[in-house]
Amino acid sequence: TKEELITLIHKLMDKIAELEARLNQNSSNSSKPPSSDGLAKPTAKSLRGKSGKKPGGQLGHKGHGLKVDREPDEVIEITPETCPDCGADLSKEPSFHADTRYIYDVQIEVKLTQYDIGETACPNCGACVKAQAPTEAKSTINYGNTLRSLVVVLTQYAVVGINKVHLILRDLTGLPISSGTIKNIMSQFAGKTDNIIEQIKQNLLISPTLHVDETGTRVSGRTWWVHVASNSKYTLVTVNKKRGIEGIETGGVVQNYTGTLIHDCWKPYFGFDKCEHALCCAHLLRELNALIEQGQNWASDMKKLLLEMKNIVDTYKSDDKTELSRYYRRKFKNLYDLALEKGRAEITLSSTRKKSKAENLLLRLEEYQTEITRFSEDFHVPFD
Repeated sequence: TKEELITLIHKLMDKIAELEARLNQNSSNSSKPPSSDGLAKPTAKSLRGKSGKKPGGQLGHKGHGLKVDREPDEVIEITPETCPDCGADLSKEPSFHADTRYIYDVQIEVKLTQYDIGETACPNCGACVKAQAPTEAKSTINYGNTLRSLVVVLTQYAVVGINKVHLILRDLTGLPISSGTIKNIMSQFAGKTDNIIEQIKQNLLISPTLHVDETGTRVSGRTWWVHVASNSKYTLVTVNKKRGIEGIETGGVVQNYTGTLIHDCWKPYFGFDKCEHALCCAHLLRELNALIEQGQNWASDMKKLLLEMKNIVDTYKSDDKTELSRYYRRKFKNLYDLALEKGRAEITLSSTRKKSKAENLLLRLEEYQTEITRFSEDFHVPFD
């Protein structure tokens, strides 16, 4: 019938719109990481809009260039030898200092230390006594602490693969340090970090705010989950097969935390009820960007409101104030409710379990209004 055909057309149009929105997703309008953008990188744009300031250093900003803070190891004097205009010989003419230039460089050299272990006969009892070798010289051929530290920096901090580290050290130093030795150095270093990890956990537990997130990774060909808990100074990273509560609890921090937990609204985080919750507004801005690109006006209003709230809170903080005025609290509450109302009018609400991304975001903004706007009620809580 005609009615059935019209209904089918509407369903197909909705499906096409959903697929187009999915194709248009990138790191600027969704939670997809920048690495997933491929070669078609989106035009870089700030989630927070224009500040009104010109790019670069601002008027009155004091620049900080590279400074020479040590005596040079070598000083080379350069004097003119010939006149470029007439070709006269200047090599024997007196010269005066006109300029100074510096070159920082590094020199890579291998230091080989030989320990000759002595043995002595005791004149008292006749026993043969052999001197003890240094702890870092346990076998005939050993690698020193500086080289071992470099291995850890390259593999753990720079995240260079073990085989590449083997090749880099071989080419730079001429030392054929094997991949197996590199693995052993990593394991030995890991065994010395227990006290440091415990210190990190204790400092995270007493932090007034704690940021948590999780992302997938590959471990032995399978998908595992990297869980992070951090504040401005300390970061704890753990890996687990599970993404949910079991994986989160591996770090031993979140389940005992009593401050304000900041996250992206991943449901399992709300299972921890000893703490308050705050949602990351940067995630919300990206989702709102996607809806704005689809022409949804209510999303533009909500984004504008969140950014205005952030700017006002930042201004209050810079003035050493600890809470918003009654005027702004009332204003922001009314504008938030108005944006939600506008969203309900613009979005066709689903009568089935499957909802559009726009409807899901609208419902989230409504259900978690307290957690989303907590940064404006508690100035210890950041915007994102």
